[in-house]
Amino acid sequence: MTTIDELEIRVRELASEVEGEKAVTRQVYQQAVRNGDLLRAVQIATAEVASRVDHMVQEVVQNSALLRTHGLRLEALTRDVAQMRTDLTLLRREMGQLEAHIDTRFDAVMEAIRALTPRDRS
Repeated sequence: MTTIDELEIRVRELASEVEGEKAVTRQVYQQAVRNGDLLRAVQIATAEVASRVDHMVQEVVQNSALLRTHGLRLEALTRDVAQMRTDLTLLRREMGQLEAHIDTRFDAVMEAIRALTPRDRS
């Protein structure tokens, strides 16, 4: 059988093993707490980045809509300018015709005035 000394040695060995296991368990627990803290920090940072990205997506959508609207306005203005150029060309042509007509009429009026003015018969 085993003696008391052997049992005491065995108890001390077991106690030493238990203390070692406790130390390992404490280390694992402390590391888990640190990892949990780091994980929470990463989650918070990820949430902030996701929020910023969502905000940026909203801005991109708004800017895209504005860009489309401005594009449509630019197209309308381009058509208007082309129409104004066409109208201006027609007005210039009509003005030229009116000037020619006025010149003709003016010449006719001047002829009539000359015909009515007595001439010097010297």
